[in-house]
Amino acid sequence: MKNDPIHDDSPLKMQRVPVSFERRAFLRESAMVTCGIVCFGAVGSLVGCGNGDDEEAGHGGAPPYERKILLDNFEEQLPFYNRALSENKGGAAVDWVARDARVYFERLMTEIPYVGDAHNPLPKTLIQSAVALSFYRSLRAAGEEYEQAGNLIVEAAEVGFSAVSEEEHRAQGEYQFTTEWYRIQRFAAKKSQERLYPGDWVFRYIEGVPDEFDWGWDFTECGILKLYKARHAEELLPYLCVQDFIISKLEGTGLQRTKTLAKGDDCCNFRYRIGREVRVTL
Repeated sequence: MKNDPIHDDSPLKMQRVPVSFERRAFLRESAMVTCGIVCFGAVGSLVGCGNGDDEEAGHGGAPPYERKILLDNFEEQLPFYNRALSENKGGAAVDWVARDARVYFERLMTEIPYVGDAHNPLPKTLIQSAVALSFYRSLRAAGEEYEQAGNLIVEAAEVGFSAVSEEEHRAQGEYQFTTEWYRIQRFAAKKSQERLYPGDWVFRYIEGVPDEFDWGWDFTECGILKLYKARHAEELLPYLCVQDFIISKLEGTGLQRTKTLAKGDDCCNFRYRIGREVRVTL
């Protein structure tokens, strides 16, 4: 964990509970919590990227996000992490991890690059990926192996996704196969090519091919990858990438993906087809 602060206190060694991608791949059938909006690294609701105000903010050096916005994002996700941790760990360990993650996040806040209005999905996703990194670092400091820590990050996402009703998930999924959605994606992809912010995503919109897929994205640059690489945390990336399949399963969008930047490929090739079985690849 290069370039990360050394913990002065002695973290609690937490009891390990085996967790696998297979067991964590999709949400449990039963509802777990009822909370507000959730956006855990999934790119399933990419709208409104690159508005005029963001363009102006990007010239001459974009300002960092406000401290309150960043801390609000941390607090918004905290119940999901606490729930996931409490299902696997003791109360004292959960409290320690939560406190330590917040301390780490406050240190990390100044390094989160500006990539547009924090209320837009991809900038919000970048901030939330920083929250995930903070919990990951704290879990590692508490003695967890990286696989176990990463799987707990996935479980926190599952808890968050389950806060949204099945009807809402399905409605969002159906919207992604409308003329309006395609228009928005074409516009957003074109804007991304302008590369207004170095830490941002860059992607192409892919027109559908009959009998193969309805539409797609090719992401050639990833904001999460850039942030994690700068923090020497690339091993966490697969645990963020798998969440794209979780949300696609919930929304019925039939994601298939054969390449990822995290693996060293030239792009992340998202291909969606409504109602198709989701095939998980990492």
